[in-house]
Amino acid sequence: MTDRDRLFAMLAAKRGLGGGDTIPRRPSDVVVPLLPGPRQRWFLDQVGATDGVYTMSQVWRLTGSVDVSALRAALIVLLARHEALRTSFAEVDGEPVQRVAADVAPSLSIVDGDMSVLRAELARPFDLTTPPLLRAVVVRHPDGDLLALCVHHIVCDGPSLSTLVGELSALLAGRPVEGVAISACDYAVWQAGRDGDEHGQYWSIYLAGVPTRLDLPTDRPRPPTQSFRGASHPVTVDGVAEFCAREGLTAFPVLLTAFALVLGRLSRADDMAIGVPMRDDTRLSGCVGMLANTVALRCRLAGDPTIRTLLDQARTDAVNALEHQSHPWELVARELVPHPDLSHNPVFQTMFVLNPTASDVTVTGSAVTPLDDPGTAAARFDLTLAFAPSKGGYVGQIDYATDLFDAATITRFSEYLQRAVAAVVSTPDARVSEIDLLTDAEWSLITTGGHRVAEVVHTPDFPPHPTPQQDQLTPAPDRLAKGRPPGTGWG
Repeated sequence: MTDRDRLFAMLAAKRGLGGGDTIPRRPSDVVVPLLPGPRQRWFLDQVGATDGVYTMSQVWRLTGSVDVSALRAALIVLLARHEALRTSFAEVDGEPVQRVAADVAPSLSIVDGDMSVLRAELARPFDLTTPPLLRAVVVRHPDGDLLALCVHHIVCDGPSLSTLVGELSALLAGRPVEGVAISACDYAVWQAGRDGDEHGQYWSIYLAGVPTRLDLPTDRPRPPTQSFRGASHPVTVDGVAEFCAREGLTAFPVLLTAFALVLGRLSRADDMAIGVPMRDDTRLSGCVGMLANTVALRCRLAGDPTIRTLLDQARTDAVNALEHQSHPWELVARELVPHPDLSHNPVFQTMFVLNPTASDVTVTGSAVTPLDDPGTAAARFDLTLAFAPSKGGYVGQIDYATDLFDAATITRFSEYLQRAVAAVVSTPDARVSEIDLLTDAEWSLITTGGHRVAEVVHTPDFPPHPTPQQDQLTPAPDRLAKGRPPGTGWG
C-alpha cells in the first residue's frame, strides 16, 4: 500500500467517508465549470503566467529512435480516453468554463537538436483556448532520441501525469489499456452541485489568525512582482520508510514536519502555513485532470512541542484537509488576504508535494533513461519541496525562486533538511528546541573562531556584508543550533 493509499484509507475510515458516491455522466447540454485547481491556473494564465510556468513534463533519453507512428497512435488513444486533454477554456458571462472537443488531432513535434532544443520546446506555452493541451516532443540526435510528454497543469496534476505515463508506456509496448477512464469534466459538474458551506467553515476556523507571510532570509530583496524564474536542486533523505514502518505512519507527516522545522528555524516563525496539493482519489483513481486543490496546512511550533506531537498534528491535519479540499481555495485566500501583494503568493509562499512513485516508459528496442531535471524549473512559490519514494529512500528536489535565492543557499538548505529528517526519524520524542541543524563544519567555525557565521561561511554568490534589505542569509547560530531554552520562542 502506498503513502497515498494509506492517507485515503484514513479518510475513508473517518466517519465512513468516501465509500459510496459514484460520479454520474453529465447531461450533454450542461456547462462544465472549473474546479478550484483549474480555476487558479486559468486566473494565472489570464494575468500573464503563460511562458511554460504551468507546463508539466516527463523527459526520457533513448539509446535508439522513437517509433513516431506508434507514438502518434498512442497519443490518439490517450486523447480519446481522457476528456480533460481535449478541453479548452473560455469565459462566459465573466466566468471561466470548459469546452470539450469531440475529436482532436494529436500534437507531436519532431525536431533535430540536443537538450537546448528540448528546453525551448518545453518552455513553449500552451494556448488554453485551443486543444489539445497535451503534446509530445521528439528530439532526434545521433546518440539517441530525446522524448518528452508535456501537458498543461490546468488539465493535469501529479497523479494524472503518472497515469498518462503508465498508459503511454503500455501503448508503446503494444499492450491495450484496460477499463473506462472517469471523466474529470463529469467530476467537475458533480462537485459543483454539492454543498460547500461546511468546507468553507472548516478552513475559516482552521486558518484563523495564521500569519500569511513567511519571511525567510534571502540573498536579494523581493521584486515587486513575481517573475517565476527558478531553478532546482536535488535532495535525497534516508531512514523514512523504516521509521514509518515502526511508527505506523506515512511519509507525508514525517517529511512535512522536517520541512516545517527548517522553515521555522530560518524564519524564526512559530506558526506558518505551507501549501499542499490535495486530491481525493477515493473516487478518482485513474482519472486524468487537474483534480488536486492546493490547500494550506498549518504548522505550529510554539510552546516547544515534541517531534511526535508535530507528527500527530500533521497526520490529523492532512486527513481533515483531504476531507475539505474541494472548497475553492481562492475563497479561503481572499478571506485571509483581501488585498494580495503581487510580489508573493498569498497565505503561503512555500509548497510541499509528496508524489507517487514515478512511472517509466518502455520503448521496444531501446533502453530508456528518465531525465529528472531537463533544466526547465519554474518557481511558482519561493520554495517548493517535492519528494517521491525510490528504492533507496525518498528522492526529490527543491524548486526555488532565483530572484530571491542563490544556488549555494539552497544547497545549505538541503543539508539542513537532511539533518531535520534524520532528527525526526531518530529522536521523535525530542523537543523542537533540542533539534540541531548545524553541520559539523559550521559548529567548528562557531566554537573555534568566535566569529559570526555570516562573516565566515560565504561563497562568491553570497555577499559577506548584506545590505539592510538583505537579511543575513546564513542563519545565526541561535536559529539553527540545538539547546535553546524551552519557551523562548523563535523571534
